[in-house]
Amino acid sequence: MKKITLIFCLFIAVNLHAHGQSDYMVNNEIQSFLDSMIVHKNQIVGKTMGYIYDLFQHVRIPMRHFSIEKTSPWIDPNGKSYLKSIILYTETLEDMDDGLEYFDIRFELDIPKIETGEFFRSLPSDSYNIWWNAFKQRTTLMPIKDIWFSRDILPI
Repeated sequence: MKKITLIFCLFIAVNLHAHGQSDYMVNNEIQSFLDSMIVHKNQIVGKTMGYIYDLFQHVRIPMRHFSIEKTSPWIDPNGKSYLKSIILYTETLEDMDDGLEYFDIRFELDIPKIETGEFFRSLPSDSYNIWWNAFKQRTTLMPIKDIWFSRDILPI
């Protein structure tokens, strides 16, 4: 079954390339790809975020912004929040604010408690590209527990 998903992903990538698509998939192609990921979610769960970063780069799904979801400090006896999910966005924050349609793709992580303040303090505070690369490197081995997405437009 894993080979079928990989073959399907490669088929989409080759097919899009053969049709002259440039840098990234367009929204309907992204929707189809993500729909198939959800259908075959059991083949994604347990893989690492590094697998997702490589897969998205290979099939040309843009990763233009990201954020995290964290647990509430109100439920922790020490008042701390912990990394729970990574959210990848297909558009920049500025483009989303301008009303451009985007996907947010959420990956719940299967990790021990990582305090969010410590996590972010461990990343360099240089330019966004350096920071993003450090974020990807730091999260690349984190296993995925669940995946879901939405297609949205922010109200202007």
